[in-house]
Amino acid sequence: MKRLFFIFSLIGLCLAFVSCSKEETELKTITNLSGITWYNTHVLFHETATGESKGYQDAGKIETGQSFTVNTSLEYFHIFAKDQKGTGLFSDTLRFVNGKATVSYTNINK
Repeated sequence: MKRLFFIFSLIGLCLAFVSCSKEETELKTITNLSGITWYNTHVLFHETATGESKGYQDAGKIETGQSFTVNTSLEYFHIFAKDQKGTGLFSDTLRFVNGKATVSYTNINK
């Protein structure tokens, strides 16, 4: 009985370490409703609204009205991209709500 308890305890401990070793990420959707096509788009992720960047994902060209997915466990993000003239575009820091977010024209800073 002690041996069986020891084996189950050991298995439980191993499973706990395995499940905590990888950061759980999920697919989240961002929609570009800014009226501007984004080129060389980067999505930068944050833990908090005012925190520093904790990584990024390239998204390429995103046309107005287009949605795309990113893979992250973080709740906040902002967009860095260029417009058709090569001018840099920055969005405000936005939050995913139920795994979705929309970037509108009022969120874009040139």
